[in-house]
Amino acid sequence: MICKTRRARPRRGAAAIEMAMIAPFLTLAALGALDYGLCLRAAAAVTECARSGASAATDPAVGIATLNSAAQTAAQASAVDLNVAPTVAVVSGTDSEGLNYVEVTATYTFHGVVGGPTGISSVTIVRKVRMVRNPNSGS
Repeated sequence: MICKTRRARPRRGAAAIEMAMIAPFLTLAALGALDYGLCLRAAAAVTECARSGASAATDPAVGIATLNSAAQTAAQASAVDLNVAPTVAVVSGTDSEGLNYVEVTATYTFHGVVGGPTGISSVTIVRKVRMVRNPNSGS
């Protein structure tokens, strides 16, 4: 008895077709990861803006009259990683323990590259930093 061996069918182009089917999903996943990475970078930059503003406002050389402008100037100056400067709000007061404080809130709206189900369309990032002012600082 003679066994005939089956010849395998030619698979020319099968890899190209498989790649064409999976490429759109890989592209969307990569762009979604890019969006999330850019959003995390923007969040870190907004945190640094609030921190810089509060640090500048607690400087002993800054008086009460120039506290807001010093904090806003420092916060805006540290926003080099953002395409639009964040909105900065400065509040100063005295807490329940009698300590003077400065609270700087930085707000930034991040708009994603991809948007939709795989990326970020729009996220508002808010960071608030409160620091105690030296009781002997300012006038």
